[in-house]
Amino acid sequence: MPCASCTSARSALRRSQRNALKKTTLTTSASEASAIAQHEASSKGSDPEVAAEQALHVDHSNSFGNINETNEGLYNLSDPSASDTSVIAGVSICRQLPYDLRRKSISNQEDYQNTLIHSPRKRSRRTILHDETEDVDGNSYPTYHQLDLLPDDVLLTIFRYLSEKDLCHLSQVCKRFQILADDLELWRKLYQSLYEYDLPLFHPEPCRFEFERVVDSELANPWKESFRQLYRGIHVRPGYQNLACSDRKIPFFNTIESALDFVYKNADRLTSPTGDAPLVFIHTGTYTEEYILIDCDVSIIGAAPGIVSHSVILDRSNDATIMFVEGAKQAYAGHMTLKFSADGPEPFGPIDPLLPIAEIVPVIPLGQPVVPVVPVAPLVPIEPIPPVAPMMPIGHVAPIGPIAHVVPPYQRNCCVDISENCCPVIDSCLIWSNCNGGPAVCVRGIGANPTIRRCDISHNANIGLCITNCARGLYEDNEICNNYLAGVLVKSGANPIVRRNHIHHGRDMGILIFDNGMGYFDNNDIHSNFNAGIEVKTGANPTIVNCEIHHGHRWGIYVHGNGRGQFMYNKIHSFTLAGVWITSQSNPTVRRNEIYNCRQGGVYIYDGRALVEYNNIYGDAIPGIQITSSGHPIIRYNNIYHL
Repeated sequence: MPCASCTSARSALRRSQRNALKKTTLTTSASEASAIAQHEASSKGSDPEVAAEQALHVDHSNSFGNINETNEGLYNLSDPSASDTSVIAGVSICRQLPYDLRRKSISNQEDYQNTLIHSPRKRSRRTILHDETEDVDGNSYPTYHQLDLLPDDVLLTIFRYLSEKDLCHLSQVCKRFQILADDLELWRKLYQSLYEYDLPLFHPEPCRFEFERVVDSELANPWKESFRQLYRGIHVRPGYQNLACSDRKIPFFNTIESALDFVYKNADRLTSPTGDAPLVFIHTGTYTEEYILIDCDVSIIGAAPGIVSHSVILDRSNDATIMFVEGAKQAYAGHMTLKFSADGPEPFGPIDPLLPIAEIVPVIPLGQPVVPVVPVAPLVPIEPIPPVAPMMPIGHVAPIGPIAHVVPPYQRNCCVDISENCCPVIDSCLIWSNCNGGPAVCVRGIGANPTIRRCDISHNANIGLCITNCARGLYEDNEICNNYLAGVLVKSGANPIVRRNHIHHGRDMGILIFDNGMGYFDNNDIHSNFNAGIEVKTGANPTIVNCEIHHGHRWGIYVHGNGRGQFMYNKIHSFTLAGVWITSQSNPTVRRNEIYNCRQGGVYIYDGRALVEYNNIYGDAIPGIQITSSGHPIIRYNNIYHL
């Protein structure tokens, strides 16, 4: 139990320490007041030292006067230890101010100004990195900084082992990874490992696929963008079904039929958000005897390096190689070889790929004498041909002029069969058939409205392209040549648009239009066919404009058997017989054409009517226009001369 003297001594010591704290605080306030007085004096232009001394004298006198009055006798205690302790405490506190966690209330304007001038300093935050490493000197730094020391080539080599999804994730890490993960060469190798194309293939709109060179693209990374557009497709690649990467989740199939079955069952999931049809990529190989019937919206496209259509081959020997039926509104087939190989020997013998017709009928140089040609006797009028029955036997022969022609039956013995109420797109395909029982491409029925562009329809044992039974469609930029019969046949009320096609070196005529067939033929190049360049008969009424029809064994345009039609702004030249031959009650309109260098005249009219006006006819061996018995044409405003 402590004595009363010790208790009083301790109390006195505590009081002395508290008074020393008050004294130190007031001293500090006095120094701050002196600093404020100097600042105000300097701003007013007076002497700063005098103002500071006055402020300090006033403040100290007031402060210490109050202390002495309030705590008189505390510094004169009889205990010497208490006085020493107070002094020591006072000195210690004057050197380092205490840190008080409590918020001080601002009592007057002077304390508020002091608070603004002497605001406490905030301590900066420091990030604690738990994963650190040390260099040879013992300095520690974060582990991820190790990647900054790796060169780009090393990182690119590592990135080549990653999938397309991993690269997209890496591009979100940092700016450097974004640049490296978008490397053109990196995405090119990744793209070609999946799609095999030598150029990026873009899908700008439904039923349209276009290759684009990298140097011509405006995109920063065309390989990556093409990858994104085609990524939803499925692949037919034999042998890859069990080798697919697990993280890719891209379906691979061994046959086209199994891929199409998968599309039919998962059409909603495979359709893009914009409504584009599912994609099926058919990789390098020959696919034989697969039953391909398209009755929904799906895009089938070949995938191979080099010329794609030469490496992806679909071959069948019965029915049809590929069939489009009702429901295929936006179906697509492109960049393939569609081949129909009929069983047994070819009935007409092998097809000669080169017919030297152009050398047989050379162009007559202007200004040189022309060797006279023995006039050909006019043809005997032929009775109109009755409509062909729907199921005509194979090989049925019907005389339709000076040469007999094989009428194709209404059955599927062709490469491409397009029936009613469908609108597919056939693009950049090689189409070949050795079957004499049907055309290479057959478009038939009401509502059949396909688009066939950039295709090669050549060396076929029958007709190249047959459009019949009120079918329509757009046929442009195709190569149609070396076919055994007509290159293009339009009949039975069909009304197509045939534009910018190259139709040449056929063993029969270039274009045959009959049985009330129509059509719009624009800017086609028709030449070197054995018979007429264009033959129109039996009520057909086409429109032929801006075409060049030249070099053939017989006529440029042959209209007979009540044929009609409008032939305008064409160039017709270099034929063995007449440039335009009209007979058998036909009534065409021949307007604003250029007809020249034909050995039997520009226009020959026998037993027919016609309107022939505003034509430029010159350079022919015999008179420019010949009219024989029973001919009643209207001839006006033509420019006929001989050079």
